[in-house]
Amino acid sequence: MISKEDIQKFFDLAELEAKEEELRKDELKREIKNTEEKERMIEYLIEHLNPSALIAVHQTNHFPEDGVLKPTGHFLFPFFKNGNAKKIIEDLQLKHGRITIHFTLNYPVVGVAANGQWVEWDCKYGILIPVNDFIDRIKCINPVDTWIIGALKLSTSSEILVPEDEYYQEWKNFDTLTFPAKIIPYPDGTDLKGAIKTRIRKRGYRLMDGGDFDWYQQQDLQHIVNFINKSVLIPYEEKERLIRLCTTKGFKVWINVFEELANKLKKSAKPHLQTEWRKLELWLEEKCSMLLNPKEDELKQPASNFNLKLVSFQSGAERYKKEMSQLIESQ
Repeated sequence: MISKEDIQKFFDLAELEAKEEELRKDELKREIKNTEEKERMIEYLIEHLNPSALIAVHQTNHFPEDGVLKPTGHFLFPFFKNGNAKKIIEDLQLKHGRITIHFTLNYPVVGVAANGQWVEWDCKYGILIPVNDFIDRIKCINPVDTWIIGALKLSTSSEILVPEDEYYQEWKNFDTLTFPAKIIPYPDGTDLKGAIKTRIRKRGYRLMDGGDFDWYQQQDLQHIVNFINKSVLIPYEEKERLIRLCTTKGFKVWINVFEELANKLKKSAKPHLQTEWRKLELWLEEKCSMLLNPKEDELKQPASNFNLKLVSFQSGAERYKKEMSQLIESQ
């Protein structure tokens, strides 16, 4: 038998509407979550050229004080004040002229080829920033060498990965309310590169590998058709459609996608090494090395020779300043 209370419930429109509204909100949340997850898929990037699929990675030995990431060029003079100059110059390899900050996309740097030698890229801190958080600052969007000019204040969805022991010594009671980014410890015994890979996956982004100015996998250039065929996230019919799309647009390797994306966003896809910015930085590095780290035979030369170098440096510095100003104004 139906009770009087049950009868009332059967005809209580307010309760029914509340339940329907709750169901509608739950469904909307699921739709939003599914959309966000789909946008973070690299396959989605191929079709829609949407940077939501990209997360930028920067590895450094300098903690971003006050939540601001700075180019290496900002550190020269504080280091001279705080420590042994010669040792500092050796450690930083005279990279002080650089006013750009560089990122890889969806993967950490393992190492770089320098002067014909492979150098392991060992750093203390990892910075992860969704590309959409600073898309307006990006000058070049490239899977291996995305870069900006000048310092960058980190967004609230940025993460700074720090060693576990340092975290509990220095950052455990840190005032997170005033600091923009999240500080996340990575476990002792885990290297930074492994920690970055884990966080990329945890945040729902597709983990990639990179080198030779492109994304690749297991040392082979990863052609997009192969990537689509290997995907376990999309059905067979969708794979066929995406492959036809790539064929139509001429997407063979990933840099083709980034060139199209850069064009859409009115940015460059050209690596920093091939720009006027790098030419100027190399000039400044050469002059710094000449003045601050002279060769053995130059140490025995008279002081007058050094004065000539200073005069040469001064005239060159004026040209550097002028050309750099012109580059900044043209951006």
